[in-house]
Amino acid sequence: MGTCARCGAQSLFLKGSKCAACGRDGCDTCQTILAEWQTFKEVPGRAPQAVQRGRVVTYNPGSPGGYVPHKRVPYRFCGTECFDRWAWGYVQSGAVPMSNGQEWMLAGFVLASAVAQRAVTMYQQFVTQQRLEHARRLIDAEQIEGAAMIYQELGMWKEAGDLRRRARQQVVTQVHVDVNDLVKQLRTMGVSASYTCPVCRSPSLITGSTPPAALTKCQYCGAVTRPTDIVEAITKVLSSR
Repeated sequence: MGTCARCGAQSLFLKGSKCAACGRDGCDTCQTILAEWQTFKEVPGRAPQAVQRGRVVTYNPGSPGGYVPHKRVPYRFCGTECFDRWAWGYVQSGAVPMSNGQEWMLAGFVLASAVAQRAVTMYQQFVTQQRLEHARRLIDAEQIEGAAMIYQELGMWKEAGDLRRRARQQVVTQVHVDVNDLVKQLRTMGVSASYTCPVCRSPSLITGSTPPAALTKCQYCGAVTRPTDIVEAITKVLSSR
């Protein structure tokens, strides 16, 4: 009569086992088979052969040989927590859960149906984490649109919009700072610049005494001006001096 030191189960044919994740001793009662290692065996190739029996000729095409699935080695676990730790190690190493008909495989192991979806979800979470980390690196590199696209593809619509709005506000603020500095340069050099409204085609004169508020819209048609156009008009004059 065998007795399990872990769960106390007793049986005449009790088989001891060891958890594939934590290495803890147990038995086939307290530890469950959640994965099986698929082994393969080599099959020799056969040459084509024609066999004649009387007037009937049977042609055997032969086979190239190779490896075919063989027996499976069971891997037991204390529970889903041990399985998660075991599977996470393979996922972090680059293993991808693959569907093989009715079964799922991970790094050559056939997963039990009870935990197959856990491995798939784990891989999806890992990929999401990797993509979010890449998005953070893009933000550090000031590639805002690339990071926003990653958020959008992950369904994080609000985060993508917030990132784009924040970047746009930074650009507008910087342009306004540039306009103020350029107007001061016009005043210092005693020159003026001309800006043509793209809507009504009316020219506007920009001098060192022009208030910044007057540059936000056309004084003739009231169309909102683009700060980048104002900067370009003033810079063109200053660069020619």
